[in-house]
Amino acid sequence: MKKITFKLLMSALFVVASYQVNAQCSTSSEPTDECSDVFAISLNLPENTAAAAPGDKYYLRSNVGEPWGSATNGEAMDLAFGAGGWTLDTFEALDFATVFSDDTVFIFIDGSDSGADELETFLTANMTAIEEWVFDGGSLIINSAPNEGDGMDFGFGGTVLNYGGPTFNSNVEADAAHPAIAGPNTPTATAMTGSSYSHATITATDFTTIVEGLDQAGDVVLAERPWGEGFIMVGGMTTVNFHGPLAEAANFRANLFVYMDENSLLSADEFTTSNFSIYPSVADATIQISAENSIDEIAMYNVIGQEVLRQNVGTVQSTINISSLTKGVYFVEVSINGSTAVKRIIKK
Repeated sequence: MKKITFKLLMSALFVVASYQVNAQCSTSSEPTDECSDVFAISLNLPENTAAAAPGDKYYLRSNVGEPWGSATNGEAMDLAFGAGGWTLDTFEALDFATVFSDDTVFIFIDGSDSGADELETFLTANMTAIEEWVFDGGSLIINSAPNEGDGMDFGFGGTVLNYGGPTFNSNVEADAAHPAIAGPNTPTATAMTGSSYSHATITATDFTTIVEGLDQAGDVVLAERPWGEGFIMVGGMTTVNFHGPLAEAANFRANLFVYMDENSLLSADEFTTSNFSIYPSVADATIQISAENSIDEIAMYNVIGQEVLRQNVGTVQSTINISSLTKGVYFVEVSINGSTAVKRIIKK
């Protein structure tokens, strides 16, 4: 499966991490402007010593300062990619063409909390180009737990971040089958809490929910979907210093970054001589694969590089039954005339 297999298998090599939590404020405290300085803490996360997948990684925020006054987003990036393995930049100062380039495989954007208005300005000015970057194979997380404004358009088919009213959740549940729960950093927990684990909710179409709010029935706190050749994740989470169990929540945040980085196709060594398509990209029973020329073979892999299906075809169209697979992300490798290319699907 060429480089894409190497990238997926890298996640299995990450060292299991332990945390030395050095909190100066209880996770039960309410995340407000007044509490931001109290929560300007470091979790002292151990640096990840495993090699990350090839390609640049960015953490973007406003130059008004760290979300909720906490450095924990950066420490989660360190845990995922190692210190020096990623770049911090700001909405106000970044060179867009450099950040959103083919050299970049993963970007984490956080507008929380006092940077929410700045995030909205940035997204409004650049959404078309951001969507195109993801469509071409990039992996992107857009998150904001606002303490200002009235929500915003997250793009990607009319995705909306809802802020104000009953949009806070102190109790959430993560999808136990999601790869970020499994690792590479453990322990994690599916049931998590916080004074406000989320400060906003998501309204979206064709997204799969990763974290659901329990205080308001049906609230979507974090969700994902394929977008063209790429992957988009959207959320309304506060920083992990508000979350509990704290070590488990911090591991989960770093694991989300690893998962998205491993899902990026921009740095994959893929090539093709014939176009092909997969429909639908989010499916629960079957997928339809169509090509201009006869398909030699189809193989499917899970996110840790394990082969879950291989099938000889010999026609320009094939229907693949995926009903027996567990839900999650899979890579579909199609071989045509001795060349291969890879696309991503979600099994519901």
